[in-house]
This record gives sequence, structure tokens and C-alpha cells, in this order.
Amino acid sequence: MATAVLEQLLARSSMPRLAAPAPDDMQLDQVLRAGLLAPDHAYLRPTRLHVVTEDGLVRLGDLFARAFLDSDPDATEKALDKARGKPLRAPMIIVACCHPSEHDKVPAIEQIASTAACVSLMQTALDSLGYGSMWRTGPMAYHPLVREQFGLTDQDHLLAFLYVGTAKGKPRVREQKQLDDYCRRF
Repeated sequence: MATAVLEQLLARSSMPRLAAPAPDDMQLDQVLRAGLLAPDHAYLRPTRLHVVTEDGLVRLGDLFARAFLDSDPDATEKALDKARGKPLRAPMIIVACCHPSEHDKVPAIEQIASTAACVSLMQTALDSLGYGSMWRTGPMAYHPLVREQFGLTDQDHLLAFLYVGTAKGKPRVREQKQLDDYCRRF
């Protein structure tokens, strides 16, 4: 018999259309704490989270437009407006970054996986509180201007722009995977 958490996980779906409200400060605190409990070999704590709301979303949009123009100096105003508007698709974005440490027993990939697990746990926490989310990356996650604004070096990674808010519409029903296509017993 499935538990409520298992039922929630089996029904999980990304929500591309999000509106206000976003989690309040107490709920956000719970979501961030849940995420930071992700597995973390040797407790290196590679994950850094940046919460973007209100005016920060506008500033992030301006940053996206500058980065887009940097990549395409011939960009049209329409294309720049589209880039500028992307962060405004939700009332909150949690930017998840990984700052791997040099460690003889914990390679960078494990630290990146820890940050990815943090994002997934935050999505589960958000779902449990009745909010929707959408994990996005795209070219902005790799653009030098954006990376610089989040304090990333060449060794660091921006893993997610986690868009957060109240879901508009119903989640799409996801097809259950055929386990034999993806799973083998060793």
C-alpha cells in the first residue's frame, strides 16, 4: 500500500505555468532545509541556493537580456524582451549552484549529484505544500555573465533555475515507465 509521500512522487509533474502566491517565508525555510538534507558524501556542503523574487526577478530578466545580447549582438528587441520576460513566468526562482571542493574521496560529480538531489527534494517539498515547480536550465545557466552574477568560477556549476509558484491548471498525467526498459537486476 502506497504512502502519501509515495503517491505524491508517483504523480509528480513539472508545472510550466505558475502564478502567485509563492511559498511564504516559513514555508520557504522548510523547502530550503529539506533540500539541504540531500545526500552529501563527506558533508562537503557544495550546494548554494539563491532565492529570487519581486525586483530580483526583474534584475534577473535584465541579466538574461544582457547575456542574450552578448551571445547575439544582432538580437532583435523582441528577442531581448522574450529573454527579459523569462524570469517573470513565476513569482519565485530558486537558483541552485554547486561549488565542488577538491577532495581525495569525493569527486566533483558526486558533489554535483548532491546539488541535483537538493533540487529534487525541494520539488518534493514544494509539492507537499501544494505548490508547483519547474526545473529549468537552458543557455543562461552556462552564460559567463549569468555565472559571474552568481559568483561561479570555472569549476562551479549552475544546475537549476527552479521556478516556483502556484500551479495554473492541472498537472499533466505522466506515462508510467516500463521498468524493463530502464531497470535490470544485477
